[in-house]
Amino acid sequence: MAAHGFAYEHLRHVDAHKLLEHLGDFSLYEMTNFCIVQTFNFYYAAALFVMSFIEEDPHLLCIPHNSSIKVQKDQCTLNINGVTERCDYSDKATLYVVNKGPVDSIFPSFGLLCSNGLVKEFGLTFFTIGAFTMVPFLSAASDRFGRKTVVLICISVSAFANLLVYIVNDAYTFWILRFIIGASSDGYMTISGIQSSELVAQDVRDWYGLMYNIYWTAGLLYTALLSLVVRDWRVFYLLASLPAVFIFPLYAIWLPETPHWLVEHRKLHQLGDYIRASERYCGRKVDLNKCLKSEKRKKIVRNTKSPLIQIFEALRSNRKFMFQMMINGYIQFVIALFYFTVTLESTSLTSDGFTGFALSAGIELPGGILTLPAAKFFGRKTIVWSMLCLQGLFIALYPFLPYPWLAISFNLISKVFNGLVYSTHPLLLTEMIPTGMRTAMYSLVNIPQSFGIIAAPYLKYLQFGTTYAMYIILAVTSIVAGLLALFLPETKGRRLPEELNDVMSDYAEDNSILEPLKDSK
Repeated sequence: MAAHGFAYEHLRHVDAHKLLEHLGDFSLYEMTNFCIVQTFNFYYAAALFVMSFIEEDPHLLCIPHNSSIKVQKDQCTLNINGVTERCDYSDKATLYVVNKGPVDSIFPSFGLLCSNGLVKEFGLTFFTIGAFTMVPFLSAASDRFGRKTVVLICISVSAFANLLVYIVNDAYTFWILRFIIGASSDGYMTISGIQSSELVAQDVRDWYGLMYNIYWTAGLLYTALLSLVVRDWRVFYLLASLPAVFIFPLYAIWLPETPHWLVEHRKLHQLGDYIRASERYCGRKVDLNKCLKSEKRKKIVRNTKSPLIQIFEALRSNRKFMFQMMINGYIQFVIALFYFTVTLESTSLTSDGFTGFALSAGIELPGGILTLPAAKFFGRKTIVWSMLCLQGLFIALYPFLPYPWLAISFNLISKVFNGLVYSTHPLLLTEMIPTGMRTAMYSLVNIPQSFGIIAAPYLKYLQFGTTYAMYIILAVTSIVAGLLALFLPETKGRRLPEELNDVMSDYAEDNSILEPLKDSK
C-alpha cells in the first residue's frame, strides 16, 4: 500500500523531528510556512492596541446654564441645590468634548464619557476574558482536529467580528464583540506559536524571536500610522482589521498542517502531501529511510494517551513538572503585565501620544534583532531569568531619573529586555511540553498571561499615595519571576519531547536546582 508515492510502512513510522532535520535547517518550504505563520502576530498586535487610541479619555468641559449651579472638578457632575446630576444627562448644562488623542474616542458614541475608569477599560478587559476562557478549549480542539483547521476558524471569526464593530451603536454589543475577538484572536495566536515550533527544524526555532518581533512591531506601527491619517474611530478600527481579511485566502490555500500533528494522528495521506509539496518547492527528494522512528519511538507512539489524560497524569504524579508549569504560568503573567502596562502608558511618555507610542513600538524591533544572537550564544533559561531581572531594575529606576531623555531611555531599554523574554520564553515552554499535550498544556499555562493583560490598564489606578507605585509593582514582580526562572531546565539543543519520560530524562541531564525535589510515585 502507498500514500502519494510513498510506502505506507515508511509513512507510518516517520519521525517528524528527523523529517524536518532531513529537509534542512533552512528548507525553503518550511521557512516560507514559518514566515506565513508569524504574520498572525501582526493582526493580533493591531487588534489589541487599537484600543489604546480609541479608549483615551477626551477633555471634558461642563457649562451650566445657570451660574448658581456648581460643576465638580471632574466636569461630569453637577450640584443643583444639593442634588447631584451627571452633566451629560442633565438638561441644565451642556457637556463639551475635546478629543486630545489623534483618533476620536469611542466614549461619546457609547455614552461612557462620565463612567468610571473600570467601565471605560472594558474593551480591553472583555477581549482578555474571552481569551483565557475560550483558548483552552480552542487549543484542545487543535490537538484533536489539527492546528490549521482551528487557526483558520479562529482568524475568520476574529476578522468578521472586527468588521461588525464598524456598525455597532451601543457599548454592550461592542463588549460582546470584543469578547469574541479576544477568544478567536488569542486562539490563533496561541496555536500559531505551537505551529512555529512544529513546522521547522530545531535550529530554526532560534529565529522565532526575531520574526515574532518584526511582525508584532509592524502591527503596532501600522496602527500608529493609521492614527495619523484617520480621525474617525470607526474607520480607524475598520482599517486596522482589514489586512486579515485580505490575506485569509493565502492561509487557507497554502498553509499546511504541521508534520508533528500529522505523525501524531497518523494522517498518512496528508503527510505524503506535505512531503511531496516540500520536494516540489525545494527541488530535492526526501529519503524516508533517514526519517524513521527508532524502536523506542515506535513503542512511545503505541502507548500515547489523549492530551487531557496526559495532562492529568502529569500533574497528579509528577510534582517537579507541575511546579515548573506553575513557574511558567507566573512568568507569563509578569511579562504580559509588564509589556502591556508600559505599552499602554507609552502615549503619555512624551507630550504627544503618537511620538511616545511610536517610540515604544519602534524599540521592539532592536529587541527582536537581539533575540537571534542571544538565542545562538545563550540558553533559553539564561535569557529568561537575566532579562526579567534587568527589566525590573530599569523600570524601578525610571520614575526617579532627573532628566526626561534619560527616563525615556530607561523606559525603552526595559522594554527591550522584556521583548527578549517575550520572544524566548515561548520557546522554553514549548520545548518543555510533550507533543501529545503541547497545545492543551501551553494554553493552560498561558491563562495567567491573560490575567496580566487584564490587570495592565488598571495598574495605573493603584496609586498608594504616589505616582510611581505601578512601576515599583512591575519591578518587584519582574525580579521575583527572574529568580523563579532559575528553577526551570535548559532546553536549548534538545529535540521536542514526545512524552513525559522524554521530559524527565532531560531533567536528569540538567543541572537544575530542583534536583532535591523528587517525583512522587
